[in-house]
Amino acid sequence: MKFFEHKVVVGKSAFPILFMAFGAALFPSPSVADSNSKIKAIEEQLERITEELEQEKEHRRNLEKLIEELTIQGEAPSPTAETSPEPMVNPESEPPAGAEGELLEGETTTPLVFSEEKYSRGPEFTGGLTGILQGSSKTARGDGQTNASAVLDMEIVYSQNDIYYLIIGAKAWSGRGLDPALATDIPVNYGAERLAGDKDEGIIISHAYLEGLFLEKRFIISAGKMDVSSLFDENILAGSEKTAFVSGAFNRASGIVGKSLEPLFSPALRIILTPAPWAEFQAIYAHSGFDHLERNPYLVAQLSFRPSMGGLEGNYRFYYVSDGREYHDLGGAETRSNRVMGLSFDQFVTDHMGFFLRYATTDDTIKENRVASMASGGLTFSGGLWGRWDDLIGIGYARLGLNDNIDNSANSDGQTALEIYYNARLNPMIAITPDVQLHSNLPTAQDRDITIVALRAQMDF
Repeated sequence: MKFFEHKVVVGKSAFPILFMAFGAALFPSPSVADSNSKIKAIEEQLERITEELEQEKEHRRNLEKLIEELTIQGEAPSPTAETSPEPMVNPESEPPAGAEGELLEGETTTPLVFSEEKYSRGPEFTGGLTGILQGSSKTARGDGQTNASAVLDMEIVYSQNDIYYLIIGAKAWSGRGLDPALATDIPVNYGAERLAGDKDEGIIISHAYLEGLFLEKRFIISAGKMDVSSLFDENILAGSEKTAFVSGAFNRASGIVGKSLEPLFSPALRIILTPAPWAEFQAIYAHSGFDHLERNPYLVAQLSFRPSMGGLEGNYRFYYVSDGREYHDLGGAETRSNRVMGLSFDQFVTDHMGFFLRYATTDDTIKENRVASMASGGLTFSGGLWGRWDDLIGIGYARLGLNDNIDNSANSDGQTALEIYYNARLNPMIAITPDVQLHSNLPTAQDRDITIVALRAQMDF
């Protein structure tokens, strides 16, 4: 802009000179010598103006060349960072240029090559508080009991160029729920049971890892401390203890079929490949501690398909777990690894209704695998059917298959669970969920059928 402003100024200064030249030509003065000297002066001034213009043009060419060189080296001025939420938090926010595969000026077509900072996003903070009041008609001691639990989730996400992410999360809890008072193979309060263990309250860094999104997000790699059991066997309709089912049978098979990774939050390396919009492959290398990572690994491979049936979303996942920790063979004292195979399907059949299926099975020659398999399924309905678009109703049924190679005389049929919930969204921050569970064939000699009623409050911020 300065170049053009200077050019305009120079142009204005030339007009009086040109006017004088025309005046001299039209009205010559009596003195020819004077006229010749004036003409010569005008010519000299025009030459100086021409030289100045050429210098300005050369200066502009040099500036353009310098900008081009800086751009190629990745040193061009940084675009202004976006102040709107990052797309993974708010999908409707407008991403910055280049965030969805469009190359920024000067960015190479090879995203694995490091480039200078262009923009950053964050840190962005999200959190939620899940409180559950839950009562059982009977416990292991025969009497009824009412317990409360609360889990606080906090997460910070920092993004660099929408390619590199630093994700840190923490959990705090108070109360262990009803599970310690029950003899059950199916957790009745999945969120509190998997987190609390034998501690009534605590706080922990649940995850802290780096994640990189490359090749237009078709290749993702993550490394650090993670909640490994939440990374696979996921399900859109039956996979969130905060908004959907409370029971563990409708959240994950891990921990019911096969043993959960301990500690729950462990070091891991995850790779996700998406060769096509309808297919995804995921591989996880995890470990039960931070020492001797080369020994006894916990390996997961999952293949997912996402076909679009009439524009309705569906996900079909198949996974395999190789648990390298030491287990005991039923045939003797030999120790060996464990394995779990499973599937998790969710499919919308209308805009307001979908179904889900989950199945998992494990090695029945291992002593620790008293539960050999689990099958569950159900339906979820959107409140849009009756004008409450953010509400959900879910009904699910689950059944366990016991290991026939182990004496399960106290419960030969395997435990079953029926759960119904209604998630009512009161406002963008608060949702209330009444929930009922009916459990049969608990692994006890008596009081094998129980009813559990709960009220869950979810607050997001």
